[in-house]
Order: sequence, then structure tokens, then C-alpha cells
Amino acid sequence: MGHLALSLGAVAYNPPLICMAAGALIAMAGHVIKFRRVVAFGIALIFIGTAIAFLTAYQDFRQQGSPPAPAATNPYEQPSNR
Repeated sequence: MGHLALSLGAVAYNPPLICMAAGALIAMAGHVIKFRRVVAFGIALIFIGTAIAFLTAYQDFRQQGSPPAPAATNPYEQPSNR
């Protein structure tokens, strides 16, 4: 599990996009040659690329954490010199 978490955090968003683009091209080619298994494989690649993109985004969010909440300030209050 350690290698999986490390590799997901190190992946940029290019591999999922490449996987989705390849899936779209393969699916279109499958439609042209009228071969259902090729179309199904292309669509599966699109779904796999989408899942990888979601996992990568989630991993990046978990590593960065949420941003701290801004301090509540009163716009009418004068700054104090303490």
C-alpha cells in the first residue's frame, strides 16, 4: 500500500489525460472498423483514466490538506499598536 500511495501522489495529471485520449481514439477506431470489443476497450480506457484522475486529485488534496480559515477581522476597527 505504501508504494501505491507514493506513486499516486507523484503522478501528474498528464497520464490520466493520455489514457482518456487514447481510449477515445481507440473507441473511434473501433466504430470505424465496426468491432465492438475495440469500442468497449476504448470506453474502458476512458473510465480507467477518469478513475486515475479522481484518485490523483484526492491524493493531492490529502497531502496538501485544507487551507486554514482566515482570521475574522472587523473592517471598522483601527489597528492597535501593542
